[in-house]
Amino acid sequence: QLLLHTDSKISEYLKRLKYRDDFSVIQPIISQIATNKKVRKFLEGGILVAIPPTQKRDVQPVEQLAKTLAVKLSINYITDAFSCEIVDTTKPIPKDQRAKNRKYIHYFVPDTKKLEEIKRDAKIILFDDYYDTGTTMKYAANALKDIGFSNVNIFTVGYTKAAKKRFIQNYKNTHQND
Repeated sequence: QLLLHTDSKISEYLKRLKYRDDFSVIQPIISQIATNKKVRKFLEGGILVAIPPTQKRDVQPVEQLAKTLAVKLSINYITDAFSCEIVDTTKPIPKDQRAKNRKYIHYFVPDTKKLEEIKRDAKIILFDDYYDTGTTMKYAANALKDIGFSNVNIFTVGYTKAAKKRFIQNYKNTHQND
């Protein structure tokens, strides 16, 4: 299952968090998420696992959001459940090539010691702040499934404009005869 949550205020907060490291917006983001009944029902009974961030920072926004949400909703949270290596597989890489034309592979390695006591049919909720292509989530979910987890779900706080456009197009394609 996949649940994307966003509204215009949360989108603005996420931009401030991502681009300005404005951690003062974490509480307002969590407060808005926590009041959403659909979100609370989706997260109920789950174990929140934050996606490893791709940028190295002293304090990781996605981890702070996940921890704060877990505390607010009294749900389980596992820290550092993965390590992740992102490999640029574009060869050769011309100096003038734009970043969006590069091809990346995400290697997720679950920390089996941290995950060993969790039942393999437990409701795992992969948490990310932004959803764009879904590639990161796909690789992370597959890494969990590869070690036996069968109930892997995805929750993101916001999504990019490109992701919204793809969702709308996919909806139109699947419902054009309705």
